[in-house]
Amino acid sequence: MVDLGGLTDTSYSAYLFRRQVATYLQEHKIEYAVLPRDAGINSRLGLISGQEVDLEPIAHACADFYEWNFTKTLTNNAAQCQDLMRIHYR
Repeated sequence: MVDLGGLTDTSYSAYLFRRQVATYLQEHKIEYAVLPRDAGINSRLGLISGQEVDLEPIAHACADFYEWNFTKTLTNNAAQCQDLMRIHYR
């Protein structure tokens, strides 16, 4: 399991800042990713379908609106929905 936020592996930070997350994931043989359903997150991570990777939606889940809204108020960055994606490398 890899933390795409960069909090657990210091070597990952360089990939994150250069938007080369796909390279890092491929080097570590990561086949799946859980990503927040946020229009900009894939771009910020450099995980854009059709470039270095293709992301295949497998499943998604959304939190109850009231629970999510409470969490978002506390953290200011919680996404209501998450998508499980299979990663295909080019």
